[in-house]
Amino acid sequence: STWTTNTYPDVMMPMYSVHRLAALFFISYITLGVFFCMKLLIAIVYKTYVDTHEQEDARRLQVRNWHLAQAFDLLSDAATDTVQLSQLFEIFARLNQQTEIPHISNQQARLVAAALDHNADGVISRSEFMQLCAVLSLRFQKVATPIPLLTRCRCLASFWPVRWLYRLPTHPRFECVIDLVLLANGVFSVLESLGPLTGGLPFAKVFDHDFEGVARVLDTVFTVLYFCEMLLRICVWGRSGYWQSMQNRFDCVVTFLSGVATAIVYSPFPYDDPRIIRFVLGMRVFRILRLLVRYKIFGVVPFLLVKILPDIVHLSQVLFLLMLLFASAGLMLFGGRVTWDHSSPYFKALAHTEYNKSGYHPNNFNDIPSGLVTLFEVLVLNNWYVLVDGFVAVSSEWARLYFLLFYCLGVILCLNLVVAIIINAAVAELQEDDPRSSSCRFFDGSEVTGTQTGLDGDYRVTLDRRSLTQTDFIERLFRDPIQ
Repeated sequence: STWTTNTYPDVMMPMYSVHRLAALFFISYITLGVFFCMKLLIAIVYKTYVDTHEQEDARRLQVRNWHLAQAFDLLSDAATDTVQLSQLFEIFARLNQQTEIPHISNQQARLVAAALDHNADGVISRSEFMQLCAVLSLRFQKVATPIPLLTRCRCLASFWPVRWLYRLPTHPRFECVIDLVLLANGVFSVLESLGPLTGGLPFAKVFDHDFEGVARVLDTVFTVLYFCEMLLRICVWGRSGYWQSMQNRFDCVVTFLSGVATAIVYSPFPYDDPRIIRFVLGMRVFRILRLLVRYKIFGVVPFLLVKILPDIVHLSQVLFLLMLLFASAGLMLFGGRVTWDHSSPYFKALAHTEYNKSGYHPNNFNDIPSGLVTLFEVLVLNNWYVLVDGFVAVSSEWARLYFLLFYCLGVILCLNLVVAIIINAAVAELQEDDPRSSSCRFFDGSEVTGTQTGLDGDYRVTLDRRSLTQTDFIERLFRDPIQ
């Protein structure tokens, strides 16, 4: 239990009360065992997880290359040992008939064909064809060209206030001002919530007005400021340029809903429904979340949850089967030993334990569902020593081995695997979202690797991290990326 710090410092106090130097033993044990060995164990689990993934990816890559070589032998001309581009487009058409494969649009097909045809000779050689799956794992997205307001209405450019407002969103201090407004909004929301919690604020009549009226005015001011910010960004960057950013989309939705909430407050119709009040307060809280969205590490959280979901589902299935196995074993070992029958010797054995004093009798192995709940509580490690002592009292000291084995498999292995999955996915997501990363490039869509595509405009290409393609593939493929 000391290893999990669940009983610390309780386990130290008897010896510490007699000999103060006894604290050095426990401090050394916690430092080496918890702060070093446990973290080292997490690192080992993570390294093993990554190595296993790399070995599996290498095996899949070998199988993929073998299938590509077989496909090239079937499609290629025996005389020239090449595949025509027309055949490549026929392959794309056949792939679009498979529901398991993402649809390949005509635009993407042109870009993929141009990326494969390195020599711009209209045919695909064997070495180029072997990169087919790697190129298909690239995600091409056309970059919309924003049309600012001054571009559409050039007559406004002659007015200096318009030119000043046009330069305002690009000023380095503009984002700082918006962050300060958001912070002030957060402080105001906290002060406003103190009223219902404390039964009234000591400064409820600030400026000789009722605080509720002041709060309504301040909330309106913040809403107007957010709307002005949104409109200013749209005028400068255009609708398409504004909507490209996920942060701007979040700001737009929250600002719009905040405006609806403010309109409801000022509505002449009586709205006493508490659900509407909770909605208004909720919109004020969502405003503060904009501070989190501005930081990249928080912005990738939704995408990170989606990315790790398949691995977490598979690991959850393994963990559930492990718990089911241990619950079945616990039913055979401890079933019926936790009872409310006062005449039972098991009840008398539990009478003076912390298990009985804490009312933990529902935590038992008398049936499979109860066993699953008990094992989940062991996973959390909160007061798990109380559970262990209870089952030791109704069986023997060997019961500790049962829980120790589940702790090693469930907590040390499975839960540390969850940490490894999250770390691995977070690193990949942050690298993929970084414009300076080798897995993200901008390029002119009219020409790819020297081959004309017949397209126009700028494109953004990113690498699907779930694929087997190396992260520097884009860097090697595109010779002249747009910085």
